[in-house]
Amino acid sequence: MTALWYWHARQLGESSGLSFGFWGGQANRYTWSDLLGFSYWGELALRVAVRNLAVLGVPLLILGLLPPRAGSAAGVHPLVRVLPLGLVAVVVAGALAPETTAVHEYYQLPLMLFACPLMGQGWVRLRSGSIGWRRGAWAVLSLMVLVSLTILGVDYWSRERITGSAAWELGRQIQASTPEQARVVVMSGPDPTVLYLANRKGWLVTPEALSEQEAAAWRRKGADAVAGSFAVIESYRPFPDGPEKDRLRRWVCAQPPGCPSGSAFVVPLNAGTTAP
Repeated sequence: MTALWYWHARQLGESSGLSFGFWGGQANRYTWSDLLGFSYWGELALRVAVRNLAVLGVPLLILGLLPPRAGSAAGVHPLVRVLPLGLVAVVVAGALAPETTAVHEYYQLPLMLFACPLMGQGWVRLRSGSIGWRRGAWAVLSLMVLVSLTILGVDYWSRERITGSAAWELGRQIQASTPEQARVVVMSGPDPTVLYLANRKGWLVTPEALSEQEAAAWRRKGADAVAGSFAVIESYRPFPDGPEKDRLRRWVCAQPPGCPSGSAFVVPLNAGTTAP
């Protein structure tokens, strides 16, 4: 299965020119600065503690990871040794692609395969303690369910606010300005959000890379339009003012249909389009 998936990803990479690897080229999924810095590990720990373990699951997980008491029947259970190894393996696998792991939350989902039984083991240990802890165990479980539902409602079930979203505005404009089968060069760095919103295929470039390619070169590759936003480069990173932004704005205004009224622009690539 792994070999088939790699073959499929390679075919997509050769046809689209986009990298599906972890290292080299424009993959940008692995840097030593991510692994050695506090930002990646701190944000990952906070995200897992809040969104995966619902906060109260953290002490239960720690309790489940503690060595069993001498003479306990749990000491001979295979899960006692396998589950912690699974947790470590998932963390190490995520560290192979820290850039991707930090952005996409579903990379942390395999943690729950091992964390949930360990939290259950921690709860059982909590409940098998003194009389006071037995009653508190049920209170912890009830609160954990309430916290989980709250996090789901706030982060996942609530409808995303699209008002004022530069990525949403650009995606809608691409849909309105290009046919369904069009291929678009989108100035959004490595972020494919705009292409998803527009339901189009194409290329992702940075403002610097956009200036390195002439319009004729993009047409030869099959591009039908160049699109971007003066407000953001990626859906979550603003486009700062400066010479690069000024140069891009002058180029967009020089092409038909002229200067856009908003922050988003879509420039059709035809024979008369000049280089960015």
